[in-house]
Amino acid sequence: MTDDVQLAEGLKFWRTKKGWAVLQIHYTADPDKRSPEWKQAAMDSMPDRQSFNREFEIDWTSTTGLPFYQLFYEKYVEDRAYFIRPQEPPPSGAMIYRGFDFGFRKPACLWVWQSADGICRVLREFCPENIDVFEFRDAVRYLSGEIALDDKTFHNKPRAVTCINSLWEHPFFPKGTSYQSFCGIEAKHVSSITGDHGELNDFEVFEAGSIPLQIVNQRVSAGTYIIRRLMKGSAAGTMLQVDPRCNTLISGLAGGLTFGVGTKATPLDDEVAVHPDYSHIHDALRYVACGVWNVADVEQRVNERLGAVPQVAQSRNPEPPRYGPSVEAEAEDMPFWATAAQE
Repeated sequence: MTDDVQLAEGLKFWRTKKGWAVLQIHYTADPDKRSPEWKQAAMDSMPDRQSFNREFEIDWTSTTGLPFYQLFYEKYVEDRAYFIRPQEPPPSGAMIYRGFDFGFRKPACLWVWQSADGICRVLREFCPENIDVFEFRDAVRYLSGEIALDDKTFHNKPRAVTCINSLWEHPFFPKGTSYQSFCGIEAKHVSSITGDHGELNDFEVFEAGSIPLQIVNQRVSAGTYIIRRLMKGSAAGTMLQVDPRCNTLISGLAGGLTFGVGTKATPLDDEVAVHPDYSHIHDALRYVACGVWNVADVEQRVNERLGAVPQVAQSRNPEPPRYGPSVEAEAEDMPFWATAAQE
């Protein structure tokens, strides 16, 4: 790559090794965008400083290896109670959302409730290891108050029993609690660890166990954007609260999850690096975030808490369970599971 040539303020030119001409236009090329006031307003419009640096400063390397959720990381050190607060089960009749990620012998389940004030309350997590999908499914059913911990269901599931008994409290929720469950398109892929029951996928195993799954077809960046907006909060407090018993999720959000590698030649838009311990529970949270909120919804609720004039929300009707296509690339461009209501 040839050396950069500064043509004017905010304008830079260079040629790649293959001879491609590149003209980089920075926001300061516009004289109206050079004032400290404009920059501060632009920073306030972004979820965090890292996002501002990538979007406006064209800096694709500054965040590599740094905490992916910078605000959570900072608050974890300064004021741990800002995000981490005890969360008790919601009132009877409330809907709890479950997010699932089916990692290789290391799956994860997250229980989330959205209270009337719009706060996303992460209630409990379950992150067992070395467990097949049948044992994982029935352990989740028990922890959710849907079945009993008896020999009829668990006589041939010793790993599930061991994981359950390692918890300091169980089950998490009483019998009769209502759930809606979300997962990614990978649940439809054929699994090689579904026990001795043949080549079933995770989706079919859960459906057979009375846990219908909603396939969430959204890019990673959509979920992480929603999570960041929920974190941003205001004087009224953050819109994301996590129970201290969710140790794995907290460890990931508080710095365990970092930015992936990005360069000027191959920029990665809001990529989070894969982590063996934290990626699965993070994905479970992403699926709930995309299943319950969309970008317009979360933006409106956050703006209301920041003191902006409330806007009339567009009502949305939930669609019936969608199983999605078998091709992951096609699934990424499908809309949210809940779409705008028809007039």
